[in-house]
Amino acid sequence: MGHKVKQSLMSSRIDFFYYAFRNVLLVSVVVLAVSAFVLGFRISHSSAIDGSGVDKVTLSIPVSCTLNATINSEHTISMISGTYKDNIGKTTMKTTCNDKDGYVIYAIGSTNDIDGKNTLSSIDLGEDYDIPTGLNTSKPSTGEDTSSWAMKLTPVAGNYTPTIPAEYNNTYGLIPNTWTNVASRDPGTFDMQEGSTFTTTYAIYTKGTQPAGTYTGQVKFALLHPSSSISPTTLERAFFLAGKTKVDIVDPTTGETNSYYKMQDMTTNICNAANITGEASQVQLVDIRDNKTYWVTKLLDGHCWMTQNLDLDLDSSVALTSEDTDLNDATSAAYQDGYNIENNVIKWTPISSTLTNANRTNWKNNNNKPYSLNIGESYATYISNNHGLIGNYYNWTAAIASNNSTNLIESTFNNVSNNPHNSICPKGWRLPIVTEYSNYYSGDNDFANLKYYYRNSPTSPIWFNKSGLIVSGDTKQFGLIGFYQSSTLNGDKSAYYLRIDNNMNPVGYYIYDQYDGNNRGFGFSVRCLAR
Repeated sequence: MGHKVKQSLMSSRIDFFYYAFRNVLLVSVVVLAVSAFVLGFRISHSSAIDGSGVDKVTLSIPVSCTLNATINSEHTISMISGTYKDNIGKTTMKTTCNDKDGYVIYAIGSTNDIDGKNTLSSIDLGEDYDIPTGLNTSKPSTGEDTSSWAMKLTPVAGNYTPTIPAEYNNTYGLIPNTWTNVASRDPGTFDMQEGSTFTTTYAIYTKGTQPAGTYTGQVKFALLHPSSSISPTTLERAFFLAGKTKVDIVDPTTGETNSYYKMQDMTTNICNAANITGEASQVQLVDIRDNKTYWVTKLLDGHCWMTQNLDLDLDSSVALTSEDTDLNDATSAAYQDGYNIENNVIKWTPISSTLTNANRTNWKNNNNKPYSLNIGESYATYISNNHGLIGNYYNWTAAIASNNSTNLIESTFNNVSNNPHNSICPKGWRLPIVTEYSNYYSGDNDFANLKYYYRNSPTSPIWFNKSGLIVSGDTKQFGLIGFYQSSTLNGDKSAYYLRIDNNMNPVGYYIYDQYDGNNRGFGFSVRCLAR
């Protein structure tokens, strides 16, 4: 929530909360318990001779969610100007929901009564007031004498305790002026009788020059759950419905601050919730490992893909962890060197850092040790909203997040369950797999699926680019052919990859190229898709 919101201003006598929350909690608690209705007709008829018949109608409501509010103490207070009061009123909110995909509750503040009357006649509601960052003292910490109000949510412990964002969790956060996630539950099984519960209470600061009077307002709460979402859903809306929170990222070039959902927050449920595909569904997400942003799109194969090449630099002094990286295995042969587990968190420290143009001659075509290269160039052709970014080049061992892949020598082509389980993709993402040598749609063959759906348009919306490859530190076929790593192994020297030819057509899945068969040591691009 920003530092500027439209506020209701309090004064010397405030009947605000009683009237506001009488309306809110008894009338304005918006409960979207839209469920999936299954209307089935079961029709049975006797013989045509007796002329009788019975039509049976069965109605099923498989999913139902409700939000109930109980006022424990009145939201009414009298105070003088220039003072601060907290713990104003208490309301218990209980959610009962059998949607296994979870739910999210949003809140928004308003200075209008439910009947449309605006009692703040002395306030210019068109003005954005500068609001302090917190209400924990008798005056705003900024020193500005500005009236403001806030709320605190406290989760009630239990088997289904809701998740409350940090800005409202047992601390006072300013009342939002836009629909804001204030509570949620991740996917899982719920007990409808027990439900999940949180309480709300409020705080007010009135500036010293606040005129005497009575001021009222309200906070509306709305419950959404995935099964109630019947409107067209983009990936960004899917993140919103899942209750994910955006983070602010400062652009190092412009100094501008923008907000993004995190790559690491992607889940199967979020991807499945998006029912719009292609660029109409695309969203920019931020990789919290280095704050670089990537376009992500739900494609016709049903998967959510990065539509830019991965641009993560590896640092031999910085560990990647299972909290931010696709690290799932710390025990198999390829994942022992540089790996350890601390408090159930897997950590991997690369043995080599990403090379730059200044030291790119240090690249070795090594099949078993990790190498990566950042050439620091942009791809000039087929660029649209930065989709043409080259990203970094990674040999196969670096792509699977290994320091030593010597023991990986058996082909996994016919049994991809034996593919490496780790990658340098963000948490929740993985490398593509190749299940058979095919140019057509084939089940879980990720590259084949894309070729089937986008064989005539390998640019938008998938935006493959022709960034070539790295051999002995040299860039080959730049602007002519694109090479993309998979997780599928062909043997001790090669792995399968996708090749995009000179005409930007996906032309197959290769285990070697014109240089030699040791492609595990070459540098290819990496595209990740959501797990």
